[in-house]
Amino acid sequence: YCYYVLTEGSYAPTGYLSSLLNKSQVQCVTLVDQPCIPVLTLAPANCDSLANDTTSTHRYANALRWTAGTLPTGCGATARYYRIFYRPTPDGALVLLDSTASMSYVHRNLPALAGCYAVQAVSAAGVRSALSNVACQNECVFFLLPNIFTPNGDRFNSTFRPKSASP
Repeated sequence: YCYYVLTEGSYAPTGYLSSLLNKSQVQCVTLVDQPCIPVLTLAPANCDSLANDTTSTHRYANALRWTAGTLPTGCGATARYYRIFYRPTPDGALVLLDSTASMSYVHRNLPALAGCYAVQAVSAAGVRSALSNVACQNECVFFLLPNIFTPNGDRFNSTFRPKSASP
């Protein structure tokens, strides 16, 4: 596509050259298809299974999936790969975590379950979409409590405390 600006004017009040046309420089550009903004979903955590895990070193994983959205209008370039962004809290800056050609990703070996994610599509021409919606995972709240305690002075089971609890 090539563009230019056409302006029309005149010298006042003489009427001399009453209709002046001025064309700007011609600028030609090749339009590059933009990839559609991904729509991100985050698999809910299975908190019940985590509550039954009595190991002292919990490690977590978050599963992400996304689809190609319909925005911006007219988008259509096929994404060559996706950039995954992460932040451990609901506030703060998103940081590039990884890239993948797949439309899913599992963030593994996390010390805590909570975290927020966003995804960005990148076309073969290197054009990046805007960031997807931000999807956040909350910590599971759970307690595994003993069913008995014996505060009889023998120093065994003398304190009533959770066997395991959420971080």
